[in-house]
Amino acid sequence: QKAVEKMFSHGEIWLDTSAILPLLAEELMETERRQFQLMFRLAVQAGIEFFVTDGVIEELDRHIQNACLASRRSGSWEGRYPFLLETFLQTGRSVDEFSSWTELFRGQNRPIDDILDFLRESFQIQGRSLEAPTAAATEDFRNAVQEAWHHIHERRREKLGRFVEPIAVNRLGRHDTENY
Repeated sequence: QKAVEKMFSHGEIWLDTSAILPLLAEELMETERRQFQLMFRLAVQAGIEFFVTDGVIEELDRHIQNACLASRRSGSWEGRYPFLLETFLQTGRSVDEFSSWTELFRGQNRPIDDILDFLRESFQIQGRSLEAPTAAATEDFRNAVQEAWHHIHERRREKLGRFVEPIAVNRLGRHDTENY
């Protein structure tokens, strides 16, 4: 048992947007039902450190912006609602309350800083750049990884029948390449 405790008593985990969104969504639940948040807190207590890149914070900000836009256009919104808005609505809350709820972790003046502050204060998730390690990889490797992620994001959007916005696909591919 001591060996198992030591194996899980330290480490660094780099999180993607898909790991952070459920943490934010659990803010809609009673404290005792927040299992995902509990898992993070226990991991931190065990000595594991969690990190996000600027790209992940940017993606979270864009997701929240998009969800707020969808909430304002709920009657004319086409396609699926963004995850946070969908989760919010599933709790029975009014779509009109969504934007004000997001102020829990994102204000109007410095949204990127606010999101990072919320993650740090609530879950001890730190922001850290991976630019130096990314730059240290060979150019061929970086390009191959970025091309693979670019294709993944293109296919995802095409499969959902969405317009493939090249700028967004490039940005998401760049963020995932950095995390990879």
